[in-house]
Amino acid sequence: MAMPAPYDGHGAYAPLPILPKLISREVQNMAIAKYIPGLAGDRCNPPRTIPQGGANVCMGLAMNENLSFPAKGEIQPLGRSMEAPMTDAFSWLHLTDLHYGLDGQDCLWPTLRQSFLEDLGELHKHCGPWDAVLFTGDLVQGGKSAEFRQMQAGVLNPLWERLDELGSGGAALLAAPGNHDLFRPNPDEDNPALDTLLEADGFARVATKFWDNPTGAYRRVIHDAFAAYSEWWRDAPRRPADLATGALPGDFACTLERGTHHIGIMGLNTAFLQLADGDYQGRLAWDARQVHALCPGGVDHWTGQHDIRLLLTHQGPHWLTPEAQEHGASEVAPAGRFALHLFGHEHEAKTSSVSKIGGETVRQYQASSVFGLEKYGQPPTLHRVHGYTAGRIQFGPQETTLRLWPRVATNKNGPWHFVPAEDTAVKLQADGGTAPEVIAQTRTAHAPIAPKPSAPETPPAPPAATPPHSTLPPRRNFFGRGEELAKLAGYLSPQDRSWGVVIDGPGGMGKTALALEAAHRAPAEHFPLKLWVTAKSRELHPEGERAPRDHRVDDYYALLDELGRALGRDDIRKAAREERPTLARHALAGRRALLVLDNLESFNPHERRRLFELLERLPVGCRALVTSRRRADGSLAARYLRLDKLARGAADELLDGLGKDWPPIARLTQAQRERLYNETGGNPLLLTWTAGQLGRTTGRCRTVMDAVARLQEAHRREALDESNDPLEFIFGDLVETFTLDETAVLSALVHFTQPAPIEWLMPLVNPTRHSQRGFLGRFVQHFGDKRLGTKAVETTLDALRDRALLMEDDEAGTWLLPPLAARFLRRVRPEAVVACGERLAKDAYALAQENGYRKHDRFPVLEAAWPRIEAALPLFIAGDNRRLQAACDALGRFLDFSGRWDERLWLNREAEAKAEAAKDFRNAGWRAYQAGWHHYLRGESGEVLACAGRAEGHFQAARAGARANAREQAVAIRLRGLGHQLAKDYPAAIEAYREALDLDRGLAPKSKEVASGLNDLAGALRASGRPDEAEPYYREALALAKELPHPEGVAIYTGNLAQLALDREAWPEAEKLARAALGLAEGVGRWELIAACCHRLAQALARQGRGGEGLGHARRAVDIYAKLRSPGLAEAEAILEKCRASST
Repeated sequence: MAMPAPYDGHGAYAPLPILPKLISREVQNMAIAKYIPGLAGDRCNPPRTIPQGGANVCMGLAMNENLSFPAKGEIQPLGRSMEAPMTDAFSWLHLTDLHYGLDGQDCLWPTLRQSFLEDLGELHKHCGPWDAVLFTGDLVQGGKSAEFRQMQAGVLNPLWERLDELGSGGAALLAAPGNHDLFRPNPDEDNPALDTLLEADGFARVATKFWDNPTGAYRRVIHDAFAAYSEWWRDAPRRPADLATGALPGDFACTLERGTHHIGIMGLNTAFLQLADGDYQGRLAWDARQVHALCPGGVDHWTGQHDIRLLLTHQGPHWLTPEAQEHGASEVAPAGRFALHLFGHEHEAKTSSVSKIGGETVRQYQASSVFGLEKYGQPPTLHRVHGYTAGRIQFGPQETTLRLWPRVATNKNGPWHFVPAEDTAVKLQADGGTAPEVIAQTRTAHAPIAPKPSAPETPPAPPAATPPHSTLPPRRNFFGRGEELAKLAGYLSPQDRSWGVVIDGPGGMGKTALALEAAHRAPAEHFPLKLWVTAKSRELHPEGERAPRDHRVDDYYALLDELGRALGRDDIRKAAREERPTLARHALAGRRALLVLDNLESFNPHERRRLFELLERLPVGCRALVTSRRRADGSLAARYLRLDKLARGAADELLDGLGKDWPPIARLTQAQRERLYNETGGNPLLLTWTAGQLGRTTGRCRTVMDAVARLQEAHRREALDESNDPLEFIFGDLVETFTLDETAVLSALVHFTQPAPIEWLMPLVNPTRHSQRGFLGRFVQHFGDKRLGTKAVETTLDALRDRALLMEDDEAGTWLLPPLAARFLRRVRPEAVVACGERLAKDAYALAQENGYRKHDRFPVLEAAWPRIEAALPLFIAGDNRRLQAACDALGRFLDFSGRWDERLWLNREAEAKAEAAKDFRNAGWRAYQAGWHHYLRGESGEVLACAGRAEGHFQAARAGARANAREQAVAIRLRGLGHQLAKDYPAAIEAYREALDLDRGLAPKSKEVASGLNDLAGALRASGRPDEAEPYYREALALAKELPHPEGVAIYTGNLAQLALDREAWPEAEKLARAALGLAEGVGRWELIAACCHRLAQALARQGRGGEGLGHARRAVDIYAKLRSPGLAEAEAILEKCRASST
């Protein structure tokens, strides 16, 4: 695996030291052809002498830099790279005035974009590789967070992709803000500081207060205006990690190293006073205090540490007041301090070199806008200006030179394309660049940059209060939750009247991650200050639990202290406790702050109430995002958002993101991802933890099955993985707070996989006095003879819901305990869960016995009670074998008729194993037969034959020398015949059916079993292509069923005669029989039989050209077969298409 570049903590990779580059083969060949005759064919220039050592200044080459060549006689053969000392130059790309978000830009920029990216490649040949991209302001048009995000994604990211292609992907980004990068404040706002700064001479009156009080109201106006810029710039990719920031937003200083050369680059905000529309030329300012804030050891020390220094601003000096210009000429940018001052703002390229008395030169370069779009002239005409510049400083042994390559776009003679900016005041050379200009190197010390001072002998003085600052953690990868993010954005909009949002939900659902993502997306122009505080004492990672380190608090007053620190108000921490809430509220007054308060369920009830009281009194302009598992102590003035599991697609995105950092997760198949999602219930924390077990360096799981097993058994691995049980992490602290009433309700809900109404819970929540030991003893002692009433259960459910432990459906009046919580409760409260389970099993068993077997008219009762019965099935399987076998007998026909094939198959398999273990072989045989029947309905011949073999073996074991049971022999043989018929071994099937029919006739000549045997035999004959032989058996079976009577058999056999008519293409007869069979099947209520009759009737109607009439029947057949997962589905869908085709 490749080692990544060092991470700078801001979402970007810090640039690695720039290494010597290799000259391309093309440049090698050019150089050799020019200076080494005879090696490159007849096009070589006349021979020239190469100085000893091979060094020569090759001004004619495209690279235009000092190139070293081997000494004479040591020339490398063509095709081998020759190293050039590329560290003797510093090159950059200069961009300005992009104005991303400008009206009309969205359709005009694409006509220019490709030409710009292609032109970079041409220019790169002359002055690349570039070490930095210098942006001198107006990156966006309106200073909005959304514009900065879109500009990064739509312009800067593609730009660096292109730079990477060219070999300059490691270039650093350095940006100074412009007047369009600020969000202009509302002049109607009641803000005296803003009013003063908007006045023509207002700043001059308050300049001293402005510069000397970093936490004052005047500086707050500026910081708020540039909040979106600051938020983008803080986390901008390719921003150098060691960048120093200064007094104003956008002020910076940094050092870029090029070999042994140190290049100092300083950016100053000169746009901070341009807070409104209008002409600001001659009204702006800069100050030496901006420079001093960037140079803690003094500007002279900073100057002496760098060979060359560059200054970036948005506006040029002529936009400053006369006083600021004079001040700057001596204190900010005096001659000799900066080799070049780069700026933009006016959209046109201009170069100015002003020689000062005394020999130093002030060089200024105003670059052309990347995207200038303005109207001027009479009548007003739209003018587009597009350009950019590259620059290069060449460090030579004798002198250092500067060159610029200005470019401008033109649409003359065709589409937009870039050419050298010939209209500048400086004449350009053949390669489109200015002539080399000698500049001075002034580095006075070659010591390491900014050496750390030795430790003082006496303790340092306490630091001064810091200015208010955002404390939001860096943005993290985030997936899904689009609907929730949209709701949160609406709740935080200025139009919403709430104080904010409480995000609640079960543990591990991603409440913290959602709040952080919503806070990062919240427009900084609305919330210049974003404050983060967490009461979380631990976090879970795949390796185990960790304690958060930053901005963590333990109680309400610690939270107020943390807010005070972020607001630059140290007095809050020192004040009496009862005064701190008021001080915090006053500190927030006049600010537009977004508070993100995490994990507040850790506070006690009194502290939570106090906090919500504070939030209800937040000053205008402030909002809060609160995360908590509890809702009970909330506020009526807040919005609420309940968070549930991740959507399936978002879970895939999460795994994709994790897979980028660890290959075992990236290699997961879709089936393995599905297993992870299902086992973790879509819980993001558990999904991350479980997937992360695949990548642990110790105890690594090699398969998804291993990882899932570790999740399920984490509590048993405490000796190996201390504090690494994810279920304990999520639910452990809640269990200790449960009352006995809550434990009773939860123990009842554990057993239900579907939402349960209160009526289902009432019989289960009142324990009996059958045990006095352990927790159950306390449980019973607590209740005594009392019973929980409906109102008490409702109150308990509400309390559990407010702790985000239950999911409630208000409209349906139902409650559901998530599977993972149920699993944990089974583990930690087994006695209570078992007691409730036993009461559930008794209730379900009674329902089955009273309403099951062949009591078809009672099946609706079972249907209504099915969720309770289904919840009891695992309890039957885990309990007494006799009760389990009786439940299978009672429920068998109901499950068959209602189409619950999966449930019946699973129940019979489990009951067979249970009976075999108990040596109850007769019941084991019947359970194997019932399982085989459902495999037959699904068309699975191999499974049918296997079940037949097991049934026969169980029945033989049950006889154990006793007289043979002909009925049991017959059913095993019949099942074998069904398997042979599915396998299309018709002779074997016919033989088995005849043998079973003989056994049944010997027991009772007129019985349902005989009728069924006749039908089986007819079916095998029909399937083998002998319909004429089959018909008499069908008719005999039908007559016997009518005589018995056997309504289900009548419906089945009538339908089979309809099928025989379809085979013979006797469509009217088939229609008549199918209609009769459908009416009979409806009365019986067996789904699979109804579907078969609908299918046959639709086919008969379609064959007669009446597909429209059969369309409803065809749809019904498809719907039922799809639910049953029947092999008849494909044929039913084909008939549905025929009905549709004939109905149009």
